[in-house]
Amino acid sequence: MGRLLRRDDEGATLVETSFVLALILIPLLLGILEFGLLFKDWLTVSNASREAANVIASAADDPLADIAGLRTVEGTMVASGIDSLVDVRISNADTGQANTYTYNAATTCGWDPCPDPDDPGYIPPTGWPPSDRNVEVGNLDRATVTLVFTHDYVTGILGNSVDLNQSVTNRLEPQVYSP
Repeated sequence: MGRLLRRDDEGATLVETSFVLALILIPLLLGILEFGLLFKDWLTVSNASREAANVIASAADDPLADIAGLRTVEGTMVASGIDSLVDVRISNADTGQANTYTYNAATTCGWDPCPDPDDPGYIPPTGWPPSDRNVEVGNLDRATVTLVFTHDYVTGILGNSVDLNQSVTNRLEPQVYSP
């Protein structure tokens, strides 16, 4: 009979331990999940802004510079979902002049306003058009690409969502053409 009571005591201790461990481990695992997904989105946004800044710096004053950068953002944001992208801002780091674009799958271009001169819905950039970008050696402009992305939390433990902002600044490449 002593053994029977002892087993019951051990069984009760095991149940209590399992219950306490579950109360500790489940929130810990959910926190790891939330952090992992947030980190994935942050890496994606960082990569997209860096790649777009590189493309825009290379294209410099080409009329297709902005749309080339935005197409790069589209291709890079596949892992996180471009629909959560709030906006993309392409600006002159020195003067603050900027063009702000919002992803809009309903338009033919995919962006609002559409910076693609080959698209029927084209709207010329007014804030900092490619034609105003200085690409002369010694006096090059610096372009900043800023992405704002809304990360939605899965569990809601940390809230509903958070905006991730990432900016990258690159000096425009000189556009030197030899005859």
